Amino acid sequence: MFSLPTLALYPWLKDSKEWVRKEAPKLEELLKSPTYERARAIGHERLLNALERKDIGERSLSTEAEQIMELLSYPLARMIAVGTMDPSLSFRYALAEAKHASRLLMSEPLEFVLEMCKEFGLDIRLEGEKFKLHFTDWIKYAPTYDSRWKLVNNRVDGGYVVSWKRGIVRLLQEALTRRISNEIRLLAPPREVQRVFGKQIKEIKANYSRPEETLGKEGTGDFPPCIKKIISTVTSGMNVSHEARFALVTFLHAIGKSEPDILKHFSRAPDFDLEKTQYQVRHITGDISGTEYKPPSCQKLKTFGICPESEMDELCSQVRHPLTYYKRSQR
Repeated sequence: MFSLPTLALYPWLKDSKEWVRKEAPKLEELLKSPTYERARAIGHERLLNALERKDIGERSLSTEAEQIMELLSYPLARMIAVGTMDPSLSFRYALAEAKHASRLLMSEPLEFVLEMCKEFGLDIRLEGEKFKLHFTDWIKYAPTYDSRWKLVNNRVDGGYVVSWKRGIVRLLQEALTRRISNEIRLLAPPREVQRVFGKQIKEIKANYSRPEETLGKEGTGDFPPCIKKIISTVTSGMNVSHEARFALVTFLHAIGKSEPDILKHFSRAPDFDLEKTQYQVRHITGDISGTEYKPPSCQKLKTFGICPESEMDELCSQVRHPLTYYKRSQR
């Protein structure tokens, strides 16, 4: 097992969870005892920092007591996030935890980063100062919205993608975001959490939940299921693949939506960057590239795994293109 200071720095480790399982007090004591007031305060602070600064922040870990409070604050922060009942907010918290860990890992030795990769079951090797990650793991965790991470744009040696430390740490960030997000999604908030953190949860929702009416969901009734699914995913605060973004932008542009209308669909993404998104939209719509890209066909959407076949309706079986679906729906 890792040392207590390491567990406090990386509270999402399996060893950290095992420590909490064996050493932490019962839930009622953790939530109510004055002994753990500091842990509760840090848990609240982690979430606020995540939403305000996109990083959970740093605190002194010079004493064993501080390390224990830091370690216990992690499950408390997750409980508060679950208590908000806001998937987008919870995802933003998960992303902030992952980005914080990513920053810490960049200052760790290569061998430690290798150990973190094993935490996620990655098939990886360290050769000198470079890592070799099996292409299946690379595909699984590579950022889907950036074409630089595609296999064709990287060196592959015997089925392993060759990467420097920074690239592997970025993949670990994605893996950790998914782990924390999925764990939170499966949690049910104990009633005691609402009683203890009710005021904080109410303030967090009031200040940080993004109102649905600003998301541009109106007028999607005639959209095909694939486009509705992408919009639903984006506006719930989740990232979508590069192909899904391309499909959404080209579709909205083809039916006459303005750039602001297109941009607001992405505004709730946890890592939304207006300037970067504007550039991508303008490239796809031809303002920068000079090429006005067309929406992909139904067959291509199926190839990309974007077509939600379980949600297909009768009209889907009669058309071969999302635009055809849209035009027929308006009749």
